[in-house]
Amino acid sequence: MKLKHSKLGIVSFCISLFTIVLYIFLFRGEREWYSFLFFHRAVCGGVLGFLVLPLVALIVGILGLKEKDRVKDFAVIGIALSVIALLYAEGMLFVFIIMY
Repeated sequence: MKLKHSKLGIVSFCISLFTIVLYIFLFRGEREWYSFLFFHRAVCGGVLGFLVLPLVALIVGILGLKEKDRVKDFAVIGIALSVIALLYAEGMLFVFIIMY
């Protein structure tokens, strides 16, 4: 019998990937880290992109790992990407605290 992929794992992967794409589009080509426009975009996208989405992806990924009789590949990848996104968010918030 062939196992199906975990639906929660797929959701975790999609949310994590969307978060990383959000980071790329939010901060692409920004040369002046201290500019008001950069800070404004970071604060507007910060609550949703920096904190909520990676945490939701992490929780959904953990729930995807707990599903029985399912392939857990997407859950593991989703958890890894959400941890990377959270570490990036922590670094960016640390930079903002130091700069302002």
